[in-house]
Amino acid sequence: MLSHDLQSPIHSLSCYLELIKSDNLNLREREYIEDLLSSTVRNAEQILDNILVWSRNYFFEGKVNLECHNVSIKLSETFILYKEEASKKDINYYADIPPSFKAMVNIEMLKVVVSNLIMNAIKFTEECGSVSVTIKDAPEFILIQVKDSGQGIEKRKRDRLFTLDISPSYGTANEKGVGFGLYLCRRLVMDMEGTIWFESNEGRGSSFFVQFKKPNCPDGQKIESRNSYEPLNV
Repeated sequence: MLSHDLQSPIHSLSCYLELIKSDNLNLREREYIEDLLSSTVRNAEQILDNILVWSRNYFFEGKVNLECHNVSIKLSETFILYKEEASKKDINYYADIPPSFKAMVNIEMLKVVVSNLIMNAIKFTEECGSVSVTIKDAPEFILIQVKDSGQGIEKRKRDRLFTLDISPSYGTANEKGVGFGLYLCRRLVMDMEGTIWFESNEGRGSSFFVQFKKPNCPDGQKIESRNSYEPLNV
């Protein structure tokens, strides 16, 4: 499944490059192809990030090290990475990330989770829609929300959304969904001892939530999390 997901953007890149080399494109067509190339490369990068993080933690480490991080700084950096993707669809893309929320997480894993959620939100939101990333504070936890005004999730797919038993889908600009991303998000959040869920209305958008405990921890403190991985049954 992963090979198929990676093969698709690479094949698209090959086709686009052949078109560009043909010199039969006018300026407008060339700009359109270049936009498609950019989107395809971003999709391939996301797939590779998913594979690398998952394989490193599952096959090699066998454990997850959690550290106390200022998640606001790291998630602001992740948010900025997708501004260009959102601007291509004229999406109102904004964040409400206060400057100093800390949580006990594996920061690389958390960045992969939020990246997947943002990418999905942009893919499934129509032009001139909206996508937002917010962090909310509570006495015992922090809540990360990625919200969009997009297509929403069909009821028949909701029970299988975080599993491998679901077919990849296509975004509003025909962007191909990865298929593996939300499954990976759930597994990574579980390993960080957090919770992930969603709310959705067809035609009115979706919100994905990731919640972590908010321990009173000094910067740099480390703990070893239990590993929640189970054998894959594809």
